Amino acid sequence: VSIGLPVPIKNELVVKINNPSGQPLSGEQLTLKQIEGIDITETIKDWELKRGETEKRLIFPLKSMPKEKYKFSVSATTCSDLFPLRTMKLIDDFSSLNNEILHSAWAIYSDGDTKVGSEQKIEAVDGMVKITYKFDEGWKFVRLEPKGERGKIEGKPNALGVRIDSNDSYNSVHLRYADSKGQTFQVYGGRLKGKTSNYFEFALNGSNAIHWGGPNDGKITYPLRVDSIIIDGTRKACGPYSILVSSPVLIYE
Repeated sequence: VSIGLPVPIKNELVVKINNPSGQPLSGEQLTLKQIEGIDITETIKDWELKRGETEKRLIFPLKSMPKEKYKFSVSATTCSDLFPLRTMKLIDDFSSLNNEILHSAWAIYSDGDTKVGSEQKIEAVDGMVKITYKFDEGWKFVRLEPKGERGKIEGKPNALGVRIDSNDSYNSVHLRYADSKGQTFQVYGGRLKGKTSNYFEFALNGSNAIHWGGPNDGKITYPLRVDSIIIDGTRKACGPYSILVSSPVLIYE
């Protein structure tokens, strides 16, 4: 049993339990510990996984969405370190965005081969950003890009995490970020598999990244900013697909 990054959405902390073996569990408790900077119920009691159930979402109510850095660890009855202590901060609170604010704060762009057609749009839905896209055959991808100060990265985080409700397209997810000298880095996160919630985590230290621009030496110069979250096609025609993107989270420990 494991969990990915617990994601704050609409005054709730959503915790996805992964149980790939399908073995049953009952009478479990999920407990948050070492809590700082977030006002939350500490324990969910008596949840279970039925035989063959490979995932489950548990909800911790929040009195308000965290505005600054926050931290906690997560333990379960049978696992004391299900989610280790981490310090985190939302890049942006998607729960606060209606469609009017969303379009002034974030943009969706098509990229790749200009001869390959695509359709794309974004909407604010249920505390997340909904991306709907369609690609013709060929090299095409879309970039979800923050505008202005919303892409600013505070301090020197280790990684950025994001949850995406998938469409089983097998399209790939990347993060593109830039440093203060104009050097751009792009990190591969994985593929959209299954019609479920996928968690992607991207290192922000230049490792496992392609890079270009600026000095083009692969060395990070702080501060950083988020350029875009990328959904890249498989070069086959696909869609229309819709995915839900949670608020991206900076991870400092």
